[in-house]
Amino acid sequence: MNTMELPIPSRKSLAFGIAISLGAIDPLLAAEVSNAELLQQIKDRDAVINELLQRVDALERQASGNSAPRAPASEPRPYPGQAPVASDDSPPGTTVAWAQPEQPAPGTVVVDERAADRALERTLTIEGALLLPKGVIEVAPYTDYTRRDAEFPILLGFEDFTTVGFERVKRDEFTSGLRGGIGLPFASQFEFDIPYRYVKENHLRTFNGFPVDNSSEHGDSIGDIRIGIAKTLLRQEGWKPDLLARFTWDTDTGDSVNNGIPLGSGFDDFRFSFTGLKRQDPLAFTATVSYQHSLEKNDLQPGDEFGLSLGTSMASSPSTSLSVALVQSFRDDFKIDGSRVDGTSANTAQLLFGASSVLGRHTLLAVSAGVGLTEDSPDYTVNISLPVRFWW
Repeated sequence: MNTMELPIPSRKSLAFGIAISLGAIDPLLAAEVSNAELLQQIKDRDAVINELLQRVDALERQASGNSAPRAPASEPRPYPGQAPVASDDSPPGTTVAWAQPEQPAPGTVVVDERAADRALERTLTIEGALLLPKGVIEVAPYTDYTRRDAEFPILLGFEDFTTVGFERVKRDEFTSGLRGGIGLPFASQFEFDIPYRYVKENHLRTFNGFPVDNSSEHGDSIGDIRIGIAKTLLRQEGWKPDLLARFTWDTDTGDSVNNGIPLGSGFDDFRFSFTGLKRQDPLAFTATVSYQHSLEKNDLQPGDEFGLSLGTSMASSPSTSLSVALVQSFRDDFKIDGSRVDGTSANTAQLLFGASSVLGRHTLLAVSAGVGLTEDSPDYTVNISLPVRFWW
C-alpha cells in the first residue's frame, strides 16, 4: 500500500496562520466582553499557539534526526553574517534589530575564520601566496615523483675501434618528507621542509640500434633541510595586490652523490622571492619572481638561478579548488674551481595542474601534476600532500 508523506508546516507559517485566524475573531468579541475577559482570551490564544509550535518543533526535529531544541520563537534569528544593533534611545524591552552585513568593496575579499578553511585559501597557503594566521601551525606530509628520460650520443670503445653510440638514461626520483609553517605575529610565517630522496637510474647504451650495455643503480639520502621566513608587505587594496617577501635557506645536509648516482642536493642555497596575489573570487591570480645563489662546495658551485611563475586558482566550490601555473627558471653555468663550465646552463619550464579538496575541519588533500616544456625539464612530475592544521 502506497503512503504519501505530508510536509510538515514551518513554525513561522503555522504561527502566522493561527494568529490571523484567532486575531480576526478578537475584534468581534471585544464589543461584548470586558477588558479582563479579552486579555484572558488573548492569553488562551497564545497558549494554543505555543503548544502547536512545540508540536511542530518536535516533529521537525524528529524528521531531521536532530534532538537539539530550537531557540524560543520570541528570540530574533539573524541571517548569516548579521550583527545585532540597537539605538541608544530605544525603550526597554525593544526587540533588537539585525543589521545586514557590510559588503566588501569590488575586487576585495573579506576572509573570516570560516572562509579561511575554504579550499581556495588552503591552496594559496600551500602554494606560498598566502600566510598562516597567527597561532596556526600547518604540517604537510608529502610525496613527489619526477620522471626524466634523456638520450645523448657517446663514444663507445671496442677492442679494435671506437665509434659513436647512444646512451639512454631513465631516471626516477622520489622525494618524501614533511613541510609546514607556523603563523607568527606581524603578518609573518616560519617555514620548514625536511625531505628524504631516493633516485633510481637505468643506463642503456646502444650501437646502430642494438643494446651494448645495460645497468641500473640507485642512491638515497636525507635531502637538504630547508628553513625560511615569509612576511606580508602589502595588503590588497583597490588595484593593488597582496605582496609578500620570502627568504629560504636550503642547507647542505643532503648528499650530492650516493652509490654513483647524483641526487641534486648537498649545497647551501639562499633563495629570495616576492609573490603577488590578486583576489577576485572565485579566482585568485599569483605571480612570483625569485633569485637563488649557491655556495661553493668541494670546488664545485652551481650557477645562480632566476625564477618566474604565473598561476591562477579557482574555487569550484567552498571545499574544492583547481589551479594551473607556469613555472620557469634559468640557471647559469656550473663553476669548477672558479672556472665556468660552458654548456652546463639550464632552462626549465613546467605547466602545472592541481586540485585540492577539504577532507575535514583541519585537513586538506592536494594533488598536482606537471608536464615539462623544455629539454632541460623533467618529462612529468606528480605531487601528493596532506596539509593538517593545528592551533597553539
